[in-house]
Amino acid sequence: MKVIALINGQITSEVSAIYALHYAKVNSYELELIHFLNNRDELVAVQRTIMRIKEMAKGYDIACHSDMFNNTVHYLIQYTKEHFVDTIFCATRIKKSFFSDSFSSLLIKLPLRANIAIARIVHVSAAMSIDSLLLPIEDDRLSVMKFHFFSSLVQAYEAQYELYSIKKCS
Repeated sequence: MKVIALINGQITSEVSAIYALHYAKVNSYELELIHFLNNRDELVAVQRTIMRIKEMAKGYDIACHSDMFNNTVHYLIQYTKEHFVDTIFCATRIKKSFFSDSFSSLLIKLPLRANIAIARIVHVSAAMSIDSLLLPIEDDRLSVMKFHFFSSLVQAYEAQYELYSIKKCS
């Protein structure tokens, strides 16, 4: 089973890849770092991110591979059809809304055979040590997959946790 971390050379995507690394470690999955070539990202920064994450993966004894591709959408769809991918991690930024006009907004619309974890990075320094995690669930929308994802991160970071059931009032 694999975990994919989409990287672009920005610190937020590197932090998201660190989350993916911890998730892969706890579940004994392989980590695949993927970058889609474009004219906005600095290739040197992407390569540095790859080197840092691969070095961390060695320390955790996790198989880690990296690839760079031109065709974003079609490649990702095909890749998830051909490989057992548990989760794809992708960082996002905030503009007017959570992920408007971003790669993340495109990602959630694709017919992918994988779970998608969109990480909104607020505290870059927290990537290596997370003290507590919070999982708010609206009504009865807690699935086995969501709980597995959440509990894997709790275990990976040895974090305190809280679960909340939120019910909308009319």
